[in-house]
Amino acid sequence: MEKRIHLKSNMGVNKKNINAFGLLESIIAIGVFGVTIVIGLSLIVKSLAIIKDNQVADQASALMYTSLEYVRSPLVRAEDLTKDAYYKLDLNTDGEIIGIIETSSVSAIEANNSCNTSFEYFVDVDGPDSAGIFCNQITVDYVNSADPTSDYIIKSIGVYKIRDGYRYSESVGFKSRTQP
Repeated sequence: MEKRIHLKSNMGVNKKNINAFGLLESIIAIGVFGVTIVIGLSLIVKSLAIIKDNQVADQASALMYTSLEYVRSPLVRAEDLTKDAYYKLDLNTDGEIIGIIETSSVSAIEANNSCNTSFEYFVDVDGPDSAGIFCNQITVDYVNSADPTSDYIIKSIGVYKIRDGYRYSESVGFKSRTQP
């Protein structure tokens, strides 16, 4: 006896088993895709704004430390500094520090909108086409306030503007009176 095995072919498609996406499913899929794209783009925009704020803060810090180190260097003689005086940077056309200038101001700068392009302590840190606002003020005090022969404490105060408003930062250094 011979057994025969019959194989059924699945070549014929049963129309009842095919389910295509309907209109509702397609709209939901497009909506999910759209929301994902919008969220992704908003994260990119926020990241770029944070990066820009960090660049401004880095430039401000670099200039603040540069001004402090300039005053501490032998380029500025200790006998040319005056206690309780306020100084601003003197820059050449390339933005390099060529000196400091004692100002007529009688108060320390603050983190507010007084730091603008027309302010006495404004410094153009990244060229005339930038929107960066940075102000730098240098102050001098004695290490021992009661002793006018003591060494100097130099402060470089920076105020800069970022997206969320104005920020205040200061760096403190020491200058010996016996330093050349």
